[in-house]
Amino acid sequence: MIDAAAGRADPDARHWNSTTACKTPSDEVRLARQAAEYRRVVEACVNVDGCRGVTVWGFSDADSRVPRFVLDEGAACRWDEGHRPKPAYHAMPAGFGAR
Repeated sequence: MIDAAAGRADPDARHWNSTTACKTPSDEVRLARQAAEYRRVVEACVNVDGCRGVTVWGFSDADSRVPRFVLDEGAACRWDEGHRPKPAYHAMPAGFGAR
């Protein structure tokens, strides 16, 4: 899961949340879609004046809460169950190059 938020003191503050879970088992197509979503959130924050940051919930798929609460979904994090980086890991820094 990934969040982007504008400054709290701003009356026009926006908070946007995106669920980045994949249907499981994940595959290259699903992981590419997930990476695009992570990048899109970061680009949106970079391109909005006043965006104060991007928060990513969870470290790896090994300890993700998603499979416990959402049937047939998981693989939501940027690292897989073996703590290896997934395409989403590389997509976020690429998103910071937006603007």
